[in-house]
Amino acid sequence: MKYSLALLGLLFVVNAASASEVPFSSTRSAPDYSATMTGQDGSRTYSRTVVHHKGWARVEEVRDGILHIGYGNFHANAWLSATKADGDDFSSVMVKRAVPSRDYEGIGSAREGADAGSYAGEHCKWWQLFRRGPGNGQYGPFWFSCQSADGIEIATKTLSSADDRPMSETQLVKLTRGPVAEAEVRPPARLFRPDFWLAPLRVYPEKPATAADFEVRMVSGNAAFRMLRHYPWRAEEQRDEDGTVRFRVWNELDDQGIFVVFSGDSHWFRASRSLRKPGRFSNSFDIATGQVDLERGDEYLGEPCRWFDMTPNMADAGKEQCLTADGIPLREYRTSSGGRADLTVVSLVRRPVGLEELFPPAELMAPSNLGFTPLHE
Repeated sequence: MKYSLALLGLLFVVNAASASEVPFSSTRSAPDYSATMTGQDGSRTYSRTVVHHKGWARVEEVRDGILHIGYGNFHANAWLSATKADGDDFSSVMVKRAVPSRDYEGIGSAREGADAGSYAGEHCKWWQLFRRGPGNGQYGPFWFSCQSADGIEIATKTLSSADDRPMSETQLVKLTRGPVAEAEVRPPARLFRPDFWLAPLRVYPEKPATAADFEVRMVSGNAAFRMLRHYPWRAEEQRDEDGTVRFRVWNELDDQGIFVVFSGDSHWFRASRSLRKPGRFSNSFDIATGQVDLERGDEYLGEPCRWFDMTPNMADAGKEQCLTADGIPLREYRTSSGGRADLTVVSLVRRPVGLEELFPPAELMAPSNLGFTPLHE
């Protein structure tokens, strides 16, 4: 069986039309309101509620028993989407803020059309939304929002082509204009806390001999890498010459971790915490489809190591590592559709590593840097 997954799991794509997306508004001065809507995505129906206060919105959708909660401000280009399942606490979050001109998945422009609609006694005009990513050409998908005279989204639809048959749609059931408390549109502070996302989910087995704690620094071209392990957690920080920072920390045994990207034109992070499903070969933060001995060795910094293919049977990406007997990488080759990277060790320290040392630098997950003022708990 060939697995096909580019960039070794280091790239997460934000779905522009994802669940709990905050509503488009044709004006910055829309009034406070609360709205109840129904939605349909193919044959699936779901509920959607929206509360809005001074440009900020909270959206809740229930799909297949999973609660999707969104927070954000369309005009500030700040967006957060989180999930809860079966009444448990949050299981995932995606937070994004980008320079509008570089937000690949964002709405770049909107155009008011001639068509009008009426839902739950509210009249609206249809606007077509143009995203910067794929889907603005001849074949769709095409996005539309029906706006009230005061800038409230009354209905939406997404068309696969210009035949008026929607792929998905939402329609207003009830709208109440009136004051909404600021606390109603502020996300919980724990969504930005590494200790919440990385809290152990269970009692883990004793550390094997091939999983030593360590701190390693590597280089690849003009990029600098720092790697840490505290079994079963690992962390990697990459700093590029242009100031871009990529940080990920993950649990090798469960689908738990955080991935952050910070650059001059975008800033986002993704986090999740759930037990890995039986039989699943990897998680959302690192790809490891096995460990095949390539039957060759090397030596770096006076340390012997053996080469292993860490991603056997992958079709379009790969990772090879030269590992010491206690599992420390000294050299690494990464390949993907985007090219090849060669990482070489420049320093190695074996030492006890505390879990908090693996947390992202505070500024990478600071709510203020992502455009949010959270609700303290």
